[in-house]
Amino acid sequence: MNKFSKEKLEASMLYADLNVKELSTISNVGASTLYEILNGTKNNPKSETLSKLADALNISVNDFYHDDNIIIKETAAQYQSQTKENKEILSNISKLNTKDKKLFKALLAKFNEK
Repeated sequence: MNKFSKEKLEASMLYADLNVKELSTISNVGASTLYEILNGTKNNPKSETLSKLADALNISVNDFYHDDNIIIKETAAQYQSQTKENKEILSNISKLNTKDKKLFKALLAKFNEK
């Protein structure tokens, strides 16, 4: 079954580098409507709304939907990809000399403070 995915809307907004107010202006969809969609209050937006958003984001309305069966496959693929990437990162970190490892740890500590 196909379901609207607010996460796909969020991802499209990130990709287009648009915040709610900017997308609202471009799409002519009210900011309050966008906030309701993004916070899950509106789980099934009107097709007219989705059409306006898709046009503004230069994507298809179908890009806002996902099939439950596909989600499982996508999640597994993302996990495998992240696991491989994490292994590569850890491998590269292990190759650092002692001084660079200390620098990396300090940088990571600064990052985690925020």
